[in-house]
Amino acid sequence: MVSHISNGFKISVVVFYNEKMSEPEKNIFLFEYKISIQNLTDKTLQLKRRKWFIFDSKNETKIVEGEGVVGLMPPIDPQSTFSYSSACALTTDIGEMKGFYTFRDLSGYQVDVEIPTFQLISSYRLN
Repeated sequence: MVSHISNGFKISVVVFYNEKMSEPEKNIFLFEYKISIQNLTDKTLQLKRRKWFIFDSKNETKIVEGEGVVGLMPPIDPQSTFSYSSACALTTDIGEMKGFYTFRDLSGYQVDVEIPTFQLISSYRLN
C-alpha cells in the first residue's frame, strides 16, 4: 500500500495485477487499484475532478482527466473516508500512475490533492 497526505486528505492506494484479464501475448496488462480518500479537514468537500498521469516502461505517457471518479462526484465529510476501485490497462508489464483530485465546497473554495505515485508491476516480474 502507498499512502500520502496532501492538503488535508490522506490518499491510500492498493494495486493488484489481474492475471486472468491480462493477455501478455497481445501486450495487454490489466492492473486494478483500490483508492481510499480520507478527509482530515474540518469541512465537507466534494470530489469534482481527477487527472491521471500514466507511464509505461516504453516511456509513453497517457493523461486521463475528467469529472469525478467511477461516475461519482462524492462529497466527503470531515474525518470520513470514500473508497473506490478502478483499473488501468498498459501495453507493458511495468508502469506507474500518479495524479491529483480537485475538491470544492459550496462556498467555492477549491483545493488540489496529490495522488501519490504507485507502481504497476505484473506479478511474474516480482518473482
